[in-house]
Amino acid sequence: MGLARVHDSGQLLIFGRQRCIALAGESVADALADLDAADYIESLEAAATAAASKAQELMAPAVYFEYDLDNGWSSNFFICRTYSAADPDWASDWQDRVPGPSMPIFAAQYDSRFGDDPTSQGRTVMLVARTMAALVDATASWPKSLVLSAAYHDQDQVTTIWPPAL
Repeated sequence: MGLARVHDSGQLLIFGRQRCIALAGESVADALADLDAADYIESLEAAATAAASKAQELMAPAVYFEYDLDNGWSSNFFICRTYSAADPDWASDWQDRVPGPSMPIFAAQYDSRFGDDPTSQGRTVMLVARTMAALVDATASWPKSLVLSAAYHDQDQVTTIWPPAL
């Protein structure tokens, strides 16, 4: 399992769009970029605020956000007992959770044949980039003392959105 770090939603969107265009074409990228995520971001912000409060109450070092591509983009914020930048398995050691929102608009555009053809790969990359960008935007005021990482269900790489304060 690899680790990545990102906390710039604009760069995520640029990356997702470029990869989507390369794999699926500009019309697919444009259609996915036009999907309205405002309500999703607002719901993410409310759930993230609740998760951060709960984590601070439990003196947890980290929160792990996971969303499920195959189940309506349903999501959860897991309050984790431990954190290790070198070992992403810390995310499986959680003590509580805060339910997050689903995103039916993204789910309706998802093609579960991710590895089978370039168009489905491009769609997935763009939808994942939009989801991660939405999370970054929703957590702009995330507590600096608390790590926030994210991945989709069964993803090998855990992305650190907000790293530990140095």
